[in-house]
Amino acid sequence: MIVVIVGGDAAGMSAASQIRRQKPEYRVIVLEKSENVSYGACGMPYNLADNSRDTDDLKVISPENFINKRGIDLRLNHEVVSVTTESVTVKTPDNQYEQPYDKLLIASGARASRPDIENIEGENTWFLHTLGDAEKIKEDLRQNTISGVAIIGGGYTGIEMAESLTALGKSVTLVKRSKKLFPFLPEMMNQRIEDELKRNGVKLEFGKTPVRINRTGKRISIVFEDKTETDADRILVVSGVEPAAEAFISSGIKPGIANSIQTDEFLETSFKNVYAAGDCSDAFCAVTGEKIYEPLALKANRYGKVAAANMMGNPTKAPPVSGASAVRIFSLELAVTGIVKRSSSMTDKMEIVSNMVTVNSRAHAFPGGGKMDVHLLCEKDSGLLLGGAICGPFRESALRIDALTSVIMMKGSIWDLYNMDYIYTPPLGPVWSPLLVAAGDMIKKLK
Repeated sequence: MIVVIVGGDAAGMSAASQIRRQKPEYRVIVLEKSENVSYGACGMPYNLADNSRDTDDLKVISPENFINKRGIDLRLNHEVVSVTTESVTVKTPDNQYEQPYDKLLIASGARASRPDIENIEGENTWFLHTLGDAEKIKEDLRQNTISGVAIIGGGYTGIEMAESLTALGKSVTLVKRSKKLFPFLPEMMNQRIEDELKRNGVKLEFGKTPVRINRTGKRISIVFEDKTETDADRILVVSGVEPAAEAFISSGIKPGIANSIQTDEFLETSFKNVYAAGDCSDAFCAVTGEKIYEPLALKANRYGKVAAANMMGNPTKAPPVSGASAVRIFSLELAVTGIVKRSSSMTDKMEIVSNMVTVNSRAHAFPGGGKMDVHLLCEKDSGLLLGGAICGPFRESALRIDALTSVIMMKGSIWDLYNMDYIYTPPLGPVWSPLLVAAGDMIKKLK
């Protein structure tokens, strides 16, 4: 049995390792277009905040380990440019060849989105998506005097890089087209996060559309639609990701939402014996059951293992995803789950009730802590819990989203949440957990 895997990061290497453990007689070939495999991309902003750390710290397992200890035929700098039902076409720096397979897993991941901004590619512009990108930024920060950085993109990576660059003593401007950092959050919660950024010296340029990059000598500037400009020494572009799926879709594999690869509940694509997992493919939403595109780390790792099971002949359904995610904003944390960030054809038909409460993160008589905002969404008639967000002090807030996610994944109601039995000890929280207070408030709104 020849198993070919396209992509050597989370989903791909999870699948390859599992197959080699359980089916050592299988030949497993991994085709990775870059020089790096199995690294912690989510840790890149924090690595860049410390000039003494090397980017090699982000590598989890070396290529040599996969080859010599796990027996995986790992081929670096091998890019798959097309696929048929029997083979893939592989391009290397020296040649091009056809690689046949019995089972194929596409785990090509995502690529950084390039916003439609004139002259965006060029000197003194950074992109951050791959380990190679991080290495270039690290070297630039070490070798050159950089005072100010303008960041295009106000998502999680943009916020993390704003914090990291501020820690390095850089002047940071955060640029975002929308007028609010997180338009899907309640106004008070959103304002709290924006105030935290400004309190730490981050300049906010929101509600402005970049149209061009100007370069004059060593200086660089963003020109906006309203003719105003923002100057900097470097511009960092982190405006989201999109599936790296075009080679496979152009080969005839059926596309899914957001130009991802469409899969069934067993992660098989429209080509028989061809599977897809990770940031290149779609998933089922745990709340609505609809297809969504959710490029998150746990989904990639888990779906790699699910795909491996199915390729080995062990039928395994991929669990739906909640979209739970979190980010640190200096001394605050934000975590969201469920449909907070999105609407759909199903939710558009629902009458959705929302609320937000602000409570203490610890028992009132215990020092420290702070205020925690909890935002919930539920369906009015059934009380079905649909989503939520939590914002509060660092190391005291975000992990509570896991409890909320558990209720959502089990199709629980607001009453199910209210009846949960959560811990109490003064250093860690009040008698009535912030989640229970929020649930109680929501129940009152439903009456």
